[in-house]
Amino acid sequence: MYSEDDLNAAVAGGAITAADADRLRAFTAARRAAPSADEEQFRLLTSFNDIFVSGAVLMTLVSVLWFLYGASSIVALVAVAALAWGLAEFFTRVRRMALPSIVLLFAFTLAIGALGAKLGAGLVPSEAAAPLAKTRGPAIPSLAVMLAQAMLGIVPLLSTMGAVALAALAHWWRFRVPITVAALTLALLGTAVGLLLLAYPALASFALTLTFACGGVVFAHALWWDASDPRRTTRRADVAFWLHLAAAPLLVHPIFSPILLTGGSPSTSSALIAVLFYALLASVALVIDRRALMVSSQVYAIYALSILLGTRASLPSTILLTGLVLGPALLLLSAFWQRGRAALLRFLPPTIRRHLPPS
Repeated sequence: MYSEDDLNAAVAGGAITAADADRLRAFTAARRAAPSADEEQFRLLTSFNDIFVSGAVLMTLVSVLWFLYGASSIVALVAVAALAWGLAEFFTRVRRMALPSIVLLFAFTLAIGALGAKLGAGLVPSEAAAPLAKTRGPAIPSLAVMLAQAMLGIVPLLSTMGAVALAALAHWWRFRVPITVAALTLALLGTAVGLLLLAYPALASFALTLTFACGGVVFAHALWWDASDPRRTTRRADVAFWLHLAAAPLLVHPIFSPILLTGGSPSTSSALIAVLFYALLASVALVIDRRALMVSSQVYAIYALSILLGTRASLPSTILLTGLVLGPALLLLSAFWQRGRAALLRFLPPTIRRHLPPS
């Protein structure tokens, strides 16, 4: 079975023309009775060898970290990062293996992030904490206290998240693994939110709002990548897939948590509102032709429907009854996905439709 990446490589190598590749895509889509863009393809496994190699990679990296960490944690982290980069030169650039590439990306970025955290901790002198020990009561902090708080908070944050972001950026520049953009985006957002909370600690009480805002940024970034390749024939579509996957839980949890997870038993009206929100998210998923929002909110939908369909039966029976309602409904939606999209797209102006996958 040939992937989109294989087709693009064949065109780039001169084995087939771009027109031949388009005809092959159209022929395959016609046989499956659905456009290729509709299938939301992404590469995680090229073969079972991906699992075999990923296991061997993890075993090697963990062993190196274990043996060297006792002697020097910095040496161990540098060795893991260097080894992960070196292995990526073969398994990512040469072999183009999907799952090992993802494993090596996370190994490299996490090792660099941990290295940045250790170096950042060393940059903060122990004397910086002294002014904090002298503070008593709610008095207005002195300049020394504020500087100490800044050093104790900002330096470790920037050294850790900044290192992760730089590592992800370097990895993307060299290897172009699609999930890297999502990792880089989350690292930058994590840095921004961390700095914001250090400057205004009271914002911690608005955690759900901040989470939703971050989800909105990632979602907008995903839509930008999608709009650059509406037919989803290049690596840009894979980048958008991982961004949508990262954005979905950040958007979904702040929506449903205040409705269903309030500490008590949700009312029937709350459950109905949750179901309506799920229907709205399903409509958005149809329009943009991405299923991540629906998958992330399915647990909440099941919980809300179980409340609406609540009977005197036991909880397992209620959940099974909910599955009998929601499961077939989702199967029907999957079967008629394209028709549903076409119906919704009619309500959108052409300026928006041209940036979306064709129905």
